[in-house]
Amino acid sequence: MVAVVFWWGGVVIPRLISLVLPEWLPPEAIPRDLNPDLDLEGRLANRVSAGALMVLAFLALINAGVSRRTAAGRIAVIGWFVLGVATGYLAWEEVSDFHVASIALGVGRAVFGVVSQYLWVILLSPLILVFVSVMLVFISKGGQLREVNLLLTLGILVWLLVLIHEVSAPYLFIGGTYDLEVLIEETLEFGGTLLIGLGAAIALRKRELGVFRRPVLIPLIVGSLAVVGLLGSLVGSFVFRAPVIDTRNDTHIGTFHVSLSDSQAVAQGFGMPAIPIGGFGLRLGLHDPEGRSGAAIWRIVGGDGVWQGPILRAGRIDAPAGKGSTWKMVNFPPLVQPEGRPLTLLVEADVGPGSSLLVRAAKADRKEVGRFWINGEPAWSDQTLSFVAYSASEPTRSKVQAIWAFMTSDWRWPVLLLDLALGLTLLTLIPALLIFAALRRPRVGGIPSELR
Repeated sequence: MVAVVFWWGGVVIPRLISLVLPEWLPPEAIPRDLNPDLDLEGRLANRVSAGALMVLAFLALINAGVSRRTAAGRIAVIGWFVLGVATGYLAWEEVSDFHVASIALGVGRAVFGVVSQYLWVILLSPLILVFVSVMLVFISKGGQLREVNLLLTLGILVWLLVLIHEVSAPYLFIGGTYDLEVLIEETLEFGGTLLIGLGAAIALRKRELGVFRRPVLIPLIVGSLAVVGLLGSLVGSFVFRAPVIDTRNDTHIGTFHVSLSDSQAVAQGFGMPAIPIGGFGLRLGLHDPEGRSGAAIWRIVGGDGVWQGPILRAGRIDAPAGKGSTWKMVNFPPLVQPEGRPLTLLVEADVGPGSSLLVRAAKADRKEVGRFWINGEPAWSDQTLSFVAYSASEPTRSKVQAIWAFMTSDWRWPVLLLDLALGLTLLTLIPALLIFAALRRPRVGGIPSELR
């Protein structure tokens, strides 16, 4: 129960709120210890995940010993032992500086000429296949309680779904969905660990809790689907903004930063889409040797590649000094113009002496936008400002049309939607199962006779 409250209450819910409504809870306001990102190993969230794996390893090895003492069969002993060793290794890797992914990165670069942080899944696929095969035999012929087998099966399936996420992430999670992918992946890994751990604990108790009884399971599944469907509909109707112009690259390949001193500017021409624009996003950074902050002054003006024209929308974006660049969102009242009218997005640096504003650009042949200008001079014809223009957030017919056009623009988007629906449903169902199991736990417990 404590693990569920910590992870879902301290990690999942705040980060979902931050992703959906960053103006309510900015990402930087969430403590870094509650970020399970793989780039932040050693944080509290990762230590809790490692602790759950270690508890699971301990329970599995105890079950192996009990199975041996009670002559439960070689399959049961081997199955629990393999599960204990595997999860113990995962727990050690979670808190140590040793990572299979790093080794795979070096092997892929040296042997295959491939640089991918997800190559470790492919290189270790024989061991993964052996582990899954052992678990299949163990679950089907190990002689465990039905509820134990179901919990082990569900937990291992969740782990396999995490591996699928690992392999498909570079191709499926596009358009700024990386943060959500990390949250789902890490939570499914943690949830799968808790499910398997619950199965190991029930195996020691030798008495089922009734978690998978139909009167319990069906309402939990229906409730999880209903929660995800309702919240998804609300987010899609009132929060989600469909991208109507997107010049970002799916990877960092072909991207670069334009460095602007004070009063220097870039301009990106584009045509007014068929629906109103309610905001845009771009990637900004600030380099200042003294750590001072700065800002970017933006304007949307009429005309293509012009520096002076009727100002349709304008504003200011704060840019704190720091390493790298971050994605900045700008919202404004819906801009309605005739479809195809030439417009220009101007971004001007407002920084101190010695400072420079970094604006992300991309090298690609973009037919949907006009010319890119840097300090009044046209850039190369294959260079564009890396930005996204969004529809308004209000639920209108034009927004529905924009969402439909967006979803049908690339086969990955509907696949991604189904993937997110499955992941979020599991993120809702797993804690419900665990909380029900915790509430079903008897007040007075005992040590199995085999351990006395």
